[in-house]
Amino acid sequence: MKKTLIYLHGFLSSGNAVKACIFREFLSRTYPDVELLSPDIDNNPLKAYASIKDFLKDKNTPSGVVGSSFGGFWARMLARELNIPGVLLNPVVRADRLVEERLGQHMNSATGEVFTLTEDTVAGIRGAEDEHDEKDIRLLRVYLGTMDEVLDYKLAQGFFAGCDIRLLEGETHRVLGFESLCPEIAEYLLGFENI
Repeated sequence: MKKTLIYLHGFLSSGNAVKACIFREFLSRTYPDVELLSPDIDNNPLKAYASIKDFLKDKNTPSGVVGSSFGGFWARMLARELNIPGVLLNPVVRADRLVEERLGQHMNSATGEVFTLTEDTVAGIRGAEDEHDEKDIRLLRVYLGTMDEVLDYKLAQGFFAGCDIRLLEGETHRVLGFESLCPEIAEYLLGFENI
């Protein structure tokens, strides 16, 4: 049976995000027996996780998950729920604050969808993030760019204390050197032994 991994994109992106395409190409060359799933996640944070679960409902449980930015927020939840390894790239911590800073109408240029973030969105997502614990330490590897211009990497570094944290010196939010990380990310996810 073919193994699958899932890539979860960030805010205002799509399943065809640059990092998803890079990772898919890497896997096809290096691990041809591994399929990368990369769904379009609902832009509404209150519906996003349900859209991920809906996408996966008729599929085998993935062997691991990669998530970037807001996708990292969802990847953490999915890894915990399915008890699979997760790689988080500059993950959102305190999603309610991120949404609160972006209230108003947005257009996802990758999908063309127009949507609005409201105070109700903030209230609905508040509390979705539970406290960091042993499950995170066991399942997650976290990559943080020290020059992230969107998120404070130190906030994530503190939140994920005890996890396998890899600081990417001089790296930005987009993780422009992502391609060089693909071998170690794949090795981590595919070689993970769940205890």
